[in-house]
Amino acid sequence: MLVAIHELVEVCLCKERGIKQSDVDAFDIQFEKEREQGLHLQDEEPGFAPNAPYLKEHTFATLIEKEMAVQLGVDWGIYDKTVMEL
Repeated sequence: MLVAIHELVEVCLCKERGIKQSDVDAFDIQFEKEREQGLHLQDEEPGFAPNAPYLKEHTFATLIEKEMAVQLGVDWGIYDKTVMEL
């Protein structure tokens, strides 16, 4: 549920701000290719990269996700580790 909330917030903000999903997808695909080349750590998220076209949107969506985790009594450390291992 927390991941879904994050994605919903992120996509709503991107749409409102004119950031195309195709640009986000292209960035993410390139980021993953660079990760395979050793240019990014395994636990780095593309949305937090300084050049991500959706950096602000991803950051805000993560803030909302974390706040919801608090409200639901979810341990962020355990949750984040679990999600990153998917």
